[in-house]
Amino acid sequence: MLSNYLTPFIILFFFATNAAGTNVSTEVDTARLTQVLSYANELQEADKDSAHILFNHALSVADDIISQKKYPKETINEVIYRKAKILHDIADYYYGQKYDYDKALEYLLQAIELAQKLYDNEREQIQKEIYLKTLANSMLTLGAVYFNKADYHNSAEYYNRGLENARLVNDSLMQSRALLNLGMVFHNRGMYTEAIQNYYTAIGIFEHFNDKKGVAICNLSIGNIMRRQNSPEKAIESYTKALEVFNELKDEHGVSSCYNNLAICYSNLEDYDKALELYNRSLELDLQRGRKAKAAFTYANIAALYEAKKEFGTAIDYVKRSMQLNKKSQTPRNLMGSYLNLSGTYLSMVEDSADVLRSNPGYLDTIVNYGEKGLVLADSLDLIVEKAAALNILKAGYSLKKKYRKAYELSSELSVLRDSIFDSEKTKVMAEAEAKYETEKKEQQIKQQKHELEHQQMELQHTRRFRNLLGAIVVLMVVMILLVYYDYNRNKKAHKILDEKSNLIEQQNGKITRQKDQLEAANQQLTELLRFKEKLTGMIVHDLKNPLNNILNSHHIDDLSFREQLIRQSGFDMLNLTQNILDVYRLEESQMTITKKPCNVLGILQENTLELTLYIAEKKLALDFPEDEPMVYADAKLLRRIFSNLLSNAVKYAKPGSTITVTKRMETGNLVRLGVHNLGPVIPPAQQETIFKRFRQYESRDMGTNTSTGLGLSFCKMAVEIHSGEIGVQSDEDGTEFWFTLPGQ
Repeated sequence: MLSNYLTPFIILFFFATNAAGTNVSTEVDTARLTQVLSYANELQEADKDSAHILFNHALSVADDIISQKKYPKETINEVIYRKAKILHDIADYYYGQKYDYDKALEYLLQAIELAQKLYDNEREQIQKEIYLKTLANSMLTLGAVYFNKADYHNSAEYYNRGLENARLVNDSLMQSRALLNLGMVFHNRGMYTEAIQNYYTAIGIFEHFNDKKGVAICNLSIGNIMRRQNSPEKAIESYTKALEVFNELKDEHGVSSCYNNLAICYSNLEDYDKALELYNRSLELDLQRGRKAKAAFTYANIAALYEAKKEFGTAIDYVKRSMQLNKKSQTPRNLMGSYLNLSGTYLSMVEDSADVLRSNPGYLDTIVNYGEKGLVLADSLDLIVEKAAALNILKAGYSLKKKYRKAYELSSELSVLRDSIFDSEKTKVMAEAEAKYETEKKEQQIKQQKHELEHQQMELQHTRRFRNLLGAIVVLMVVMILLVYYDYNRNKKAHKILDEKSNLIEQQNGKITRQKDQLEAANQQLTELLRFKEKLTGMIVHDLKNPLNNILNSHHIDDLSFREQLIRQSGFDMLNLTQNILDVYRLEESQMTITKKPCNVLGILQENTLELTLYIAEKKLALDFPEDEPMVYADAKLLRRIFSNLLSNAVKYAKPGSTITVTKRMETGNLVRLGVHNLGPVIPPAQQETIFKRFRQYESRDMGTNTSTGLGLSFCKMAVEIHSGEIGVQSDEDGTEFWFTLPGQ
């Protein structure tokens, strides 16, 4: 506390001595410079503003020494080196305290220029390494300044130069810092694979040197990628680890970032109360410290929360607060975010209710104008994820304005951009990077355990040698009987210790073996999951390819009626596939509710026939429905979908010119048994047992059919069972019939 009161007087003293001592000797000048820097460094943690004043004073003292030609070269070089470090400290003040990135940039470029000249002109290797380490540190800080200015090209350049210099001086901690910062650049540019590899490499080095803050920043960054890839549980786990360390280190900046990102995750999980609580904590810390850019980011996230709750008026209010702060800071990346947030919020409000657009048609211009502004900034900053978001908003905006050609062009560009952001190969590389990090971590623990065991064995050997020596001394001092008795007891104890250590070693080996088996099993499970994902994606894409091709190539068809039928039929096919995928998962998760009522089966069959008109006409098929009008007690939408899938399969595999028959008969218990029969290929008995499982489809080679997801029959089975009915198949030389039972009216 006393130093805080004395600080102004000490600063005045330094300025007074500087004014009075212009003609002092070399030793006095350098001593004065050393004294000013020493006190400035002491004040740097407690009173940064006063330390900044002293650093500026030290800079003028250094310039005064350098400008005089009476000093030897060694002294001048030492003062220039100190000046480079002073410039770095002043830049740190503008960067970390005032958020004046232009000022920080000015001082850092001067520091780098001085350090580079010293390095280039120095011949002694040890001194060159000192200069190179200072140069690398300034380059990494300059990269951080460019990063906050959203100049990712220059940021990556200086991070890479700093990394190269850190490797030359073999400074592992500085290398990990460079890798972490490069990972952040890759992350902001949507290059998630490169980012995750850098993070895991950096976190391994930080853990080795017990650098808690470095580990926390890596966990925070990994959480950001997990959140971007829709893995909120993993993201929350990473953010929580980072938050614990930042709280321990009393790092308010880090704590605020963790609160903000945790809030985003809870908002995505629809726990809005928890998210809002965390946002307010983050906002309170940022406003107290004057971090307006971070406060603007938090306002934007709160706006997204209210948008998810469909409270659009409140959401727009928070977006505008964020935009006001970003306009003051004039940071292009933050301003781009405000444009896209405002455009996206208006779009969500318009899409939520058609009445809004009728009463406020000018909203469409707001959506497009701010979307275009955001797109221009995202493109200039080379931010492909944000560019994709802008394209998505503009595509919807132009569609609502009925400018379909423009919307189609944006959709095509968006499709190409999304493919470049993240594909299955990148997912695999990221998973492998995570698995590699975990494996190396386990191996390091195993090595540590082995080292501890070896150390214990060495200590045991030293103990035994000492006891042997003690026994030799006792031999000279006591009678032979006492010596034999002592030696017997000593050996007995030693054997017992050896047995205990041997058992401990066996237990550790068993534990190590179990950990290895667990890692291998986890890796195998991950590999199988990736293969399954790739297979499922391929099957879905294949099923969508044919109807899409039909639509895209329909302009070659001169027959307008046939062209319209083809497009309409292809649309029904894609809609049916999409509904099957969604409904199967909803039924599995018990998220679908049904409304039972009396349903006219014949009327539903006639509706389904309209969806298949083109295929029925092409194969010249006939349909035979029951003459009476059977009634069942069921959910009409699900019943229509059941018949849509069964009739579609029947038409697909029926012989040309044959008849598809829908049968009906009454069963005991007021059940109606309905069946769809066609003269198609015989389904082998082995295939009949698995045909209703997900992603299974019987493949008929002589019919030339291709692999498909097989979700249609899976949906039918789930939909029938939710009505407490049964479903089955009968197939022989007389044809194939899929049947199911439902309650009668």
